[in-house]
Amino acid sequence: MKNLTLIAALFAVGCVEIEKDTGSETTDTSTTEEVVDPSFSVAWGDSSVALTISDAGEGASYYWGITENNDCTDCWTAEDCHMGYDLGNGDNISYCHPVSATGADLTYGASFDGVVAGESTLFYADTFSTSVTYVLDDRSSADAPCWTWGADTTYYNGYEKSCTAM
Repeated sequence: MKNLTLIAALFAVGCVEIEKDTGSETTDTSTTEEVVDPSFSVAWGDSSVALTISDAGEGASYYWGITENNDCTDCWTAEDCHMGYDLGNGDNISYCHPVSATGADLTYGASFDGVVAGESTLFYADTFSTSVTYVLDDRSSADAPCWTWGADTTYYNGYEKSCTAM
């Protein structure tokens, strides 16, 4: 029985795979990409409202929405990138401002049907700064992030994706 056990042990050792030492060490060279949220700010000036973006995501495709939703009876929502504005005749108008990786500057005072996305806005003064809510949406993919901030971020609760309220 001792011989049988010894033979079985030798047979098991014979099946162990032994790797040849090449003398070089392997090093893990993989990297993890750290995703950094951009920082952004809005400045209402004398003739325009400006969005400034810092640390934009690589490959991001940003769209900026502005909606009046605080202290107003007939709130202007057409530039919200979301639901638009219902006209009295049953039509709906909707704008969404494409912006560069560094931001945008929208000139004040366009007519309700004359807003040019990315260039002008119906808003006409810095007095709106406390009554609006913003969305900044990276539309480079369905999974890309979006952010909302301002007077009432719950306005964007039904948006096409879940945004981070700032």
